[in-house]
Amino acid sequence: LLKRALDGHADGAQETSRSNQGRNAMFELSIAAAVARQGLKPAFSLDKPDLQFQFEGRRVLMECKRVFSEGGIDEAMSVGIRQLRKKVDVSAGDVGLVAVNISRLFNRGDGWWAIKGDVHPVRVLSNMINRIIECREENIRRRKEPAIRGMVFYAASPFAVEGLGYIPVRTATVCRLDSGDELMRQLSETLKL
Repeated sequence: LLKRALDGHADGAQETSRSNQGRNAMFELSIAAAVARQGLKPAFSLDKPDLQFQFEGRRVLMECKRVFSEGGIDEAMSVGIRQLRKKVDVSAGDVGLVAVNISRLFNRGDGWWAIKGDVHPVRVLSNMINRIIECREENIRRRKEPAIRGMVFYAASPFAVEGLGYIPVRTATVCRLDSGDELMRQLSETLKL
């Protein structure tokens, strides 16, 4: 995984779908680090899923996907779901999550967002994520199936905050596919990606 993370263009603006292995691996590491910060113990796999961890006595399996355009979101969700179907054991209580990195929709890798000092950059990024989710809410909800309990939409971008300077920001929103899913409610509150 570390070898893959160091692969690809150093300049994010030069990245293509043929040279994205490095940033894909970095996304997996970033998600795993966020999971670890919550006291959970992520484990990587050379096979699928990308990572897994235990939560409330259940195995949580995650597939991590990155997109280059808004049009790629639906395909990324579909690919993640297909991969998880093969590994999630519903009878054992496994939980499948697809994490989709939508950072490239907001920052192509060649700049930053400039905002006023009285605006919180995490709120700006969260609002951007929520707009993407709202546009796809019906499509996201129709993907409900036993193997997939939720989608995680993640974004990271540098911000230039007036009076403070450059700040790297990342945040994520967990979408439960069933609003009454108590385990997913607990998991989304715990992850705090």
